[in-house]
Amino acid sequence: MIPQRQLYPISQRLLQALDDLANAFRKEGVQFYIFGSLAQTYPRSYRGADLDLAFKIEGGSPLAKEQVRRIQKHVENLPTVRPVDLVDFNRMGDKFRQTASSCMVSLPVNHE
Repeated sequence: MIPQRQLYPISQRLLQALDDLANAFRKEGVQFYIFGSLAQTYPRSYRGADLDLAFKIEGGSPLAKEQVRRIQKHVENLPTVRPVDLVDFNRMGDKFRQTASSCMVSLPVNHE
């Protein structure tokens, strides 16, 4: 029998920072999502799991470079040592979006 890997809570600080990121850009029409393996267990994770983070703007057009730079700056300052993969959904192909959309968590999430 294969032992099951243990899930651990994601730090409250990181959870809050992700929600703050989503709230900061919501007024610009930007929505954030967690996808991939972490989305399946959020707000818990396996040790060493990376954070797959996607953003898209309402209406489907790509974000302005300045907006993307501000998002990248926020992501660089997230309180985590785990690798973060940041993806602009408006620039991804249909197959990638369909696969990633099969398991996504929309941010912000109420963690109370």
